[in-house]
Formats: sequence, structure tokens, C-alpha cells
Amino acid sequence: MKVEPLPPSRSDVRSSKLRIASASFNLWAVGITVVIGGQYFSWNGGLVAGTVSYGLATFFMGSAYFCMCLCMAEMSSMVPFEGGAFGLARCTWGFYYGFIVGCCESIQYILYVTCSFVSLGRMVPTFWPWINDFPYVSWAISYVVACVMLILGGNVYWRWNMALALISVGIVVIYIVGSLPYVDIQAHGGGSAYYTIGGFSNFMLALPLAAWYFVGVESLNRLCGEVYEPRISIPIGQMSCITTLCITAIGVFFVGISLDPGMPAIATA
Repeated sequence: MKVEPLPPSRSDVRSSKLRIASASFNLWAVGITVVIGGQYFSWNGGLVAGTVSYGLATFFMGSAYFCMCLCMAEMSSMVPFEGGAFGLARCTWGFYYGFIVGCCESIQYILYVTCSFVSLGRMVPTFWPWINDFPYVSWAISYVVACVMLILGGNVYWRWNMALALISVGIVVIYIVGSLPYVDIQAHGGGSAYYTIGGFSNFMLALPLAAWYFVGVESLNRLCGEVYEPRISIPIGQMSCITTLCITAIGVFFVGISLDPGMPAIATA
């Protein structure tokens, strides 16, 4: 006698879909909080190569990150894996190559966090001038808050991160939409004189700076063990996040070069 398993009830299916949607939304929020800071500062340094040169660099870098997220989403849908680039390199190339990739990835995130905190220390004094002489105060407070939330974990972390993501992306959207009535790319874009500056060598120097728009989004597959149905939620969260970042990157780039003072002042702002 063969016993067939009972089919899932409608309530179970609905509950599963809601949990997947919630997990995907939370993953989107993690990606936003990790990456969106790069669209607040540092990205403009690449404009020293010219508006067209840096626009192409942004397009190429965005395409590369989008394709990478497609590949990682496909891998996560088949084999949810928390090892990140180190784990994938170790499984495919072997231990020593994986070790090298892991070291490079660690250095990347250490430098990314360092640059983010230094930039934060420069931004905070615009609201509280007294911190200008004590930048380590803002660094320490930010680091302690982040560590406490990670230690608490659970719903506290997810809700805090969601609020932070919505506020962060909301500020970018308000900046873009609120600036549209005042943009004038012909007046502030610098014209043909600033399309390309320094030729191909300057373009190659500016190319890595375009990564500020997207760097960090590749880390989402590390959360495979923290979310419901990672085979489904990780790809949805990762692709929705990179799509959002591509849209905001285009908006920030266009508005940035189209507002007063525009080029070349914004390149060194």
C-alpha cells in the first residue's frame, strides 16, 4: 500500500508565499544599507575623467555587477551557499586559490568600511560642527550601534535594517525627484569640453570609482542560512536590490552633473 503525502493547504501555501516575500524584502533592505552609502559620496571622484567617460564607466560597471548578480542568483537558486566568493572559489578552483580570493575579499570589505567611516566623519560636521575636531566620536558611535544591532540579531536587527534602508533610499529618491525641476545639463554639464578628460588612461583610472554605486551587493548570498527558502528569496532579493541600485545610480549621476555648480566643480567636491 502506497501512502501519498497530503497536499499543502491553501493557508500553508499563502503563509509560505508571505514568508518568502518578507525574506526577499529583508534581503533587499540589507543590500540597500550595504551599498547605498556609495551613492551619497565618493562616486563623483570619477568625473575627473569627464562626463561621457565616467558615464560609460558607470554603465560598464553596472552591467558587470548586474551580470554577476544574475550568476549568483542562479547559483543560489540551485545550491544555497554561505561561503561567499571565498567558498565558491575554494569549491571550484581549490583551497589555495580560494584562500587568495578570500584574502582579497576581506581586504575589500575592510577598506570599504574604512572609507565609509572616514566619509561619514566628514559629513556629520555639517550638522554638528563641534565633531569636526573629534571625527573619531562619530566613528565610534556608528560602529557601536552597528555591532549592537548585529549582536542582538533576530527581529530587532531586521526591523532596524529595514527602517535604515527605507530612510536611506528615500533620501536618494527625494534628492533626485526634488532636483528635477532645477536640472539643466546644458548649463551645468560642462559641454563638450568635459566629455572626456585625459583620454583612455584617465578612463581606466576612473573605472574602479564607478563601483561605489554597487559595491557590496554581492554579499547577500552570505545570508542563505538566515532567511526562509533561500533558493527563492536570495535570487529575488538580490535582483530586486541591484535593479534598484542601477535606477538610483542613473538618477544620482544625471542630477549630479546637471545641478549648479555642475562640472568641473562636482568632480572635486
